[in-house]
Amino acid sequence: MGSKPVAFKDLPSLLDGKYIYPKEDSDIGGILHALFSDQSSLTYINDDLQDDNAAMLLARHDVAYIAFHDYQKPSIDHLIRLGVLENTGARVQLANVEQFLILNALFTTQAASYYRLSLAGQAEVDAMIGKGWA
Repeated sequence: MGSKPVAFKDLPSLLDGKYIYPKEDSDIGGILHALFSDQSSLTYINDDLQDDNAAMLLARHDVAYIAFHDYQKPSIDHLIRLGVLENTGARVQLANVEQFLILNALFTTQAASYYRLSLAGQAEVDAMIGKGWA
């Protein structure tokens, strides 16, 4: 006899859609790894351009697209195509603050509370659901 822990997402709720979770078979896993993992290939460019993760690197530093190494550019291009990053010409940056906050929550806690988000955040979640990410 044993007990198996119940996953948070498997607990019933009286409010449908209260929490959002990353979908396992979607682009979201790669996005979360690339942006927030300390094992991402995007955390280090040189001694002056490095940080704990790619999201912090892009948020704290002005990093031009040409500063990335050739092996990093396919990942950057993919995140730009997905609408997670944008290349302004002067720098590569996070495309949407609300999206960033939601992605960060999904990485750190594997969930985000839909009804605690701003209306813009809820709209972003709806867009993420439409993309099959959550």
